[in-house]
Amino acid sequence: MRATQRAIMYVTLSIATLATAVSCGSSDRDAGAETAPLSVEHRFGAAEIIGQPQRVVALSSQWLDALLALDVQPVAYLEDPLAGDDGLYVWQHPHIGDADAITASDTGLPLERIAAAEPDLILADYSAGEQQVYDQLNAIAPTIGMLGDEQVDPWDKQLRVIGEILGKTAQADEIIDRVNNEITAIASELPELAGKTAVLSQFMFDSDQIVAVADPEDGASTLFYALGMALPDHLVTEAAGTGRLIVSPERVDILRSDLLITWPNGGDPEELMQIPGFSDLPSVQGGGFAAVDIETVIALNTPSALSTEWVLSSLRPQLECVSGRC
Repeated sequence: MRATQRAIMYVTLSIATLATAVSCGSSDRDAGAETAPLSVEHRFGAAEIIGQPQRVVALSSQWLDALLALDVQPVAYLEDPLAGDDGLYVWQHPHIGDADAITASDTGLPLERIAAAEPDLILADYSAGEQQVYDQLNAIAPTIGMLGDEQVDPWDKQLRVIGEILGKTAQADEIIDRVNNEITAIASELPELAGKTAVLSQFMFDSDQIVAVADPEDGASTLFYALGMALPDHLVTEAAGTGRLIVSPERVDILRSDLLITWPNGGDPEELMQIPGFSDLPSVQGGGFAAVDIETVIALNTPSALSTEWVLSSLRPQLECVSGRC
């Protein structure tokens, strides 16, 4: 999947009910214990899981994050081509062990490599977005596809599902509460954020275009709203429900907001200031501007417990400036 496509995926951070995702399960699924099969519903049906899996393969960064947050090492994981040379993001490095890294090719997933890991559970979402691919993975081991109809599954829903499977329900709930409490704490510490505006955008140097998230329900937007902020009305109105607004550099004023997070896709942060009018934006003048890399965009758009905590820390200086506390 191309970087520019992946970077603007729709996701949500809101907590979703798991009654339709996990059924017939116990919160004490000990390895080797006699337990009833756990049925996990997903886009392509239901995965029947017997006992507690010991050899889990994670085929997305979100699922990998969910495992690592629960202190579980996968037997193998799919490298993310948008990440660093090792296919991992910065928030994953402190947690990853000696799991086998699997690299996808232009022709698809390396099924033989996945099978060679001898998994007893495969966690896949957008990597198994088609029925045929899912069926191939499910023939290797029970496979969980996309949990819902979103383009990217909610991170808390994934965490609760894998927590249920691995007998770590209480730990999963604690992690979700911790992250939500951190968001609440920042909103309380910086009450001036309430009513401020925020925009996540990228400047695509190869096509000379500005792309801005313009959907209040988008995953990145959800975090802003949880902090008491909102998308600018003019941005949402002009996008007219498309979710993304694409304009030429001459329309740079569309990015006017209190907080502006921009990925200079294909260029350097310094080049952004060469765009006429960019340096005059309120966010740039007021200290609420952050030129970021792809990791920050991914942390916002394909969130997990680990990435959300990381991005909140990363953007703390800008949030304080927006609050008038530079």
